Amino acid sequence: MYGQDDNRNITVPSPTYQNPFRTPVQSETDGQEFTSDLSLEEKGFEVSSPSLPCVSVDNDIGPYNNEVLSQSLSFAQEFSRYPPLTNETPKEEYHGHTSSLNKVAILKQIYDTVTGVFRLKETEEKGKADESIDIFSTSEFSSDHIRHVDELDDYLGWGRFCDIMFLIFLMLGITLLFIVFPVLTFSGNDPFDPSNRVTNSKPLTDHLFGNLRYLRTSLIDKDTPVNAYEKIGANGKKYKLVFSDEFNDEGRSFYPGDDQYWEAVNLHYAATNDLEWYDPDAATTENGTLVITMGCTLKSQLKLSFRYASGGIFEVSASLAGTGKSAGFWPGLWTLGNLGRPGYLATTEGVWPYSYNECDSGITPNQSTPDGLSYLPGQKLSSCACPGEDHPSLGKGRGAPEIDALEGSNTKLHDDDPDEIGVACQSGQFAPFDLYYYPDYRFIAIHNESVTCMNTYTGGPFQEALSGVTVLNPEWYDRKGFQTYGFDYMPGTSDGYISWFIGKNKTWTMTGQAVKSNGNIGPRIISEEPMSIILNLAISKNWAYYYFHRLQFPAKLYIDYVRIYQDPEHTNMHVTCDPPGYPTTKYIAAHPKAYLNPNATSWEGAGYRWPKNSLMHDCGTSS
Repeated sequence: MYGQDDNRNITVPSPTYQNPFRTPVQSETDGQEFTSDLSLEEKGFEVSSPSLPCVSVDNDIGPYNNEVLSQSLSFAQEFSRYPPLTNETPKEEYHGHTSSLNKVAILKQIYDTVTGVFRLKETEEKGKADESIDIFSTSEFSSDHIRHVDELDDYLGWGRFCDIMFLIFLMLGITLLFIVFPVLTFSGNDPFDPSNRVTNSKPLTDHLFGNLRYLRTSLIDKDTPVNAYEKIGANGKKYKLVFSDEFNDEGRSFYPGDDQYWEAVNLHYAATNDLEWYDPDAATTENGTLVITMGCTLKSQLKLSFRYASGGIFEVSASLAGTGKSAGFWPGLWTLGNLGRPGYLATTEGVWPYSYNECDSGITPNQSTPDGLSYLPGQKLSSCACPGEDHPSLGKGRGAPEIDALEGSNTKLHDDDPDEIGVACQSGQFAPFDLYYYPDYRFIAIHNESVTCMNTYTGGPFQEALSGVTVLNPEWYDRKGFQTYGFDYMPGTSDGYISWFIGKNKTWTMTGQAVKSNGNIGPRIISEEPMSIILNLAISKNWAYYYFHRLQFPAKLYIDYVRIYQDPEHTNMHVTCDPPGYPTTKYIAAHPKAYLNPNATSWEGAGYRWPKNSLMHDCGTSS
């Protein structure tokens, strides 16, 4: 509504909707204009633009009572979060004034505010923008200078520089890897040229392996020191290193197929009534040593065997399990003829510990004596086996003799001593047996009687044992210190010998004459068989009585290295499972039920027939 004030009529045309914030030029273009009897010039104000729409001067009507104007002002207030416009007047100044001058001033203020906004816009477009923001612009790009960084920074900033350098280095690396490196390493040899192929290579072994973690291409370990490449034998000759394993590679596994030269078995060693179960997981390498936790047996059968046609040396550096003060643990560093497999009773029946090439009562069951001298079933692979029989080398007596570099035990120096002391038993096992298991001691020598003596145990119904016992230093246990144990031997009968040593000192020696012909049996032979290596740690009452509360668990046997030496001047030295005249590989492969089944306790129980011989059978008839 509109009213009257001071007896003065103000004629106002019927209003039509018009945006009060349009510019004067826009108002002229619209062709619509509001007039008033009260002009700004009459009040002394200069006006350089067409009139704005008037409002009633009634005391009760202010600019906020004008419907059109108040809507526009309310719209402008929504942007109060932005910096104030030019000379903005607080809201309370718009209300409660009756003076015409005040009303005109209000109109002037509104006009200045609106025109100031558009002047600000024009200034920004000319590149002279201040920090204010154009709140009325509908342009989508009116605030690009706020939302976006300068275009020059986009192309020359550190981020772009790093991207470019990364691409440069990536391309350089690819070029070096696939172009430069192949060119530099190219040998010039055509791999498809027949002249560049190896046609006369000698394999280290014919065994098939899986994915080997530590693959070796030489029988001599690369970590073996050069000063260990030679060793003086018992006969004064200089021997050459032919095999070594220093066990310096960490974390080796000895499960079947995991290693080139060693394999741990998974069985109970029933032959000696052991208490432990042999587990492959109990053997590994750490800190430069082979660690064998009780119970484990590590063997080289079918992977590494040796035969000294002209003599040689087997040497192991070890730190024994326990403290040496209490009996119980049974460490073993020993060798066995390749035709017998430790723990597989079917394979050792009739071959262990035979080393015999005669055809007499020595090959018969129990040696043909009723007095209990022998419980052995007789020599299975005798020299007089009938033609066509299952035999690896007909005409030659074969077996699996045993030579021990060490079997650890304990003893008391005096009956009233509270503790025991560690000793090493170094022995040779033979069959058939001398009467009362009594060898010819005239051909046995002890090199230092203050620390070594002959073992009072000389055998039983399953073996004849020639054994020397040497006192050990307590510091050679539980990795506090290492000592070397081994033997030097020459195959044969009268000219053969075995000489054992600990460290640099010989302990005792026997010659082939110690087991020469005796009574109704012929001479036993210092082993001519290819010998496999066994490293193990066990516990059994068959070996020594023990008190569990005095033993320390877990018990561990530490092996620093294993080395084998042979005479380089002799042409008949071999590191093989099949030396001339003594093959084993094909025979073992032909009897898998015995050599792969630890539960088979006899040869016939494994499904194989005992070979006939001319002494006990008629070779002209079939069985």
